Amino acid sequence: MNRRPGMCWTTLACLGCQHTWCWRQLLQSQRPLPAKTSRYFMKNQRLLSLLFAAVLHAVPAVRVVAPAICAGNSPFVILLKITVGAAALLGSVDAVSGASTIITSPTNATGKVGQSFSYRITTGPDAANSFRTLPYGTPQPGQAQNIPAPGIALTNETSGYIVGVPTTAGVYSNWMIASDNWRADRTVSNRLIITITDLTPPRIVTPPASQTVAPGATVTMSVVATSAPPITYRWQHNGLNIFGATNATLTLSNVQPTHAGTYTVLVTGPEGTTSTNAELVVTGPPVVIQQPQDQYAPPGGSASFLVRAAGSMPQSFQWYLNGEPLPGKTSSNLALSNIQSTNAGAYSVVVSNALGTSTSAVALLRISYGAVTNIAPLFQLTNIWRYNQLGLNLGTAWREFDYNDSSWPSGAGVLAKEDSANALVFPLIRTTLSLSNGTQFVTNFYFRTHFAITNLPRVAGLNFSNLIDDGAVVYLNGTEIWRSTNIPTGPVTCNTFATAAAQEGVYFVTNTPPTGLVAGDNVLAVEVHQVNATSSDIVWGLALSALIATPNTAPLILTQPVSQVVSMGTNVTFSVSADGTGPLAFQWYKNGSPIPGAMTPFLMLNNVNTNNAGNYTVVVSNAFSTVTSRVATLSFNLPPPAPVMTNLRIQQNLFTLSFPAEGNVSYILEYRDSLTSGSWQVLTNHQAG
Repeated sequence: MNRRPGMCWTTLACLGCQHTWCWRQLLQSQRPLPAKTSRYFMKNQRLLSLLFAAVLHAVPAVRVVAPAICAGNSPFVILLKITVGAAALLGSVDAVSGASTIITSPTNATGKVGQSFSYRITTGPDAANSFRTLPYGTPQPGQAQNIPAPGIALTNETSGYIVGVPTTAGVYSNWMIASDNWRADRTVSNRLIITITDLTPPRIVTPPASQTVAPGATVTMSVVATSAPPITYRWQHNGLNIFGATNATLTLSNVQPTHAGTYTVLVTGPEGTTSTNAELVVTGPPVVIQQPQDQYAPPGGSASFLVRAAGSMPQSFQWYLNGEPLPGKTSSNLALSNIQSTNAGAYSVVVSNALGTSTSAVALLRISYGAVTNIAPLFQLTNIWRYNQLGLNLGTAWREFDYNDSSWPSGAGVLAKEDSANALVFPLIRTTLSLSNGTQFVTNFYFRTHFAITNLPRVAGLNFSNLIDDGAVVYLNGTEIWRSTNIPTGPVTCNTFATAAAQEGVYFVTNTPPTGLVAGDNVLAVEVHQVNATSSDIVWGLALSALIATPNTAPLILTQPVSQVVSMGTNVTFSVSADGTGPLAFQWYKNGSPIPGAMTPFLMLNNVNTNNAGNYTVVVSNAFSTVTSRVATLSFNLPPPAPVMTNLRIQQNLFTLSFPAEGNVSYILEYRDSLTSGSWQVLTNHQAG
């Protein structure tokens, strides 16, 4: 800017009276302004503040020389008011004065309660040697607090370090001020926002209450919890997610015995998840709503069976092994320790209350000797996916099991946008994606699909064969289970970019534990992120398999041979059914001695006679162990021996005949006129007592 020699280069024109003053002269003379001009300044402070803000914004190098001036009627008081108003309008001023330096450190910092916090105020190009922090104005509701974060502070006025251990979560705002020896023309300031989060997971303030209701009632359960935002809720019934139950309140209408059981609410915040339970009892006779499940245990190991039943309280329980009651086993949970072969078998439980009884299904306990893991495909690379390619910020709800994705288009894998020159990927594409939503380039894509698990206890893990460009985060039933190595740690948003480009057309495999899987329907949700805003391709393909652990088990007899009473000359079959790791071998025994050639699950005896009578057993064996069946007895339904008359007497037309008789046997007395010829005639029937 050119100026005439001897004139002050900084001037201010009064819009109301066309007077012009030199700022420097005003500041140094401390002379009062003309009355008319003073009144104009006082009346139009906001307008002048706007003008001054515009000047500061357009010409950041403007200097305001401010020597020590007493308060009062000095013209500087008016100028200071205008300056403060302009600064407030700007929000933050990097260089209120001193254009040779600005604050270069970030205007946002984060920390966690209980962990060391450190932040340094830095300046440039010229370095400041004095620092202070001051509250930043008065916040509006919901805005950052204008107080220092409790537990942290500026260590001294020369270091520029703000350090300490935060004690309270929240968002805090301050002015950070840097200066060169506190010279007015060498002092700069900026706003610093510090966000402190709590390391602890959400705290349950009011848990849901357990309730007892009649069938048909409406039940409402609620939870009150505190946590740093965001906070989410997930309700479960007996360990399974309830579709759509993602609020702090759960309402159940027309409850039936199947609604009874344990209700769990999981409350999730930035630092973890807290859960709490409530019991719902539906009155009436007992109804088993959670059956005991098959168990595997090594010799010397432990196992447990659990049953849940709806119905009025109190309830009693009696456990059975192979149909025989187990003494003292009278709770809903049956715990077994130091398991041996005698513990293997079929377990069931009878639940009783004052209104009736209910018997559970049978659960088997098998003795195991390690396991063999096999891969069972769940879906192939050509699986159907729902997808969203609009480049929107869907938050976190889209990851959940019960998110409604019915409006999304669907297509078979591989889903991609790739150049035809890519001979590795292009031939695999079944659904073509778009890199633009019509108004902007898309850098994040969402995908969802369902799959079923039919034998959850034997699932040892999941196997993912992936084809991704560039990076991805994978969620199972709403919870992250893995992310590709080129996705940065920490929260992922729609603006997250992969840290490196994917290698074109290269598969990689990921294995995860079965954590989060449920029996039946499961949901995979995936977000794919580009490496930058101009990436020329997007690729998503996945083949999923389950790692199925097949235990090596000892033989277990499922159906025992049964004792039989037969007539002479009939055919007899004894049978046994068993499972266990094959091959299974069978050997039948009679009275403790092996029967030659009897080595199948069936023992067939034809035209039996008394020589076949006796006790039969079968031994089932495999490479790991043997088990012997119960005894099955073969006996015959033979007629009693013919009676021998011991006394025959005739006296005065009275005929008396005596013979020994077996109890509960009917005897027929016959006669004929000749001992050598003629037909026998029935004289009487006699039932021995």
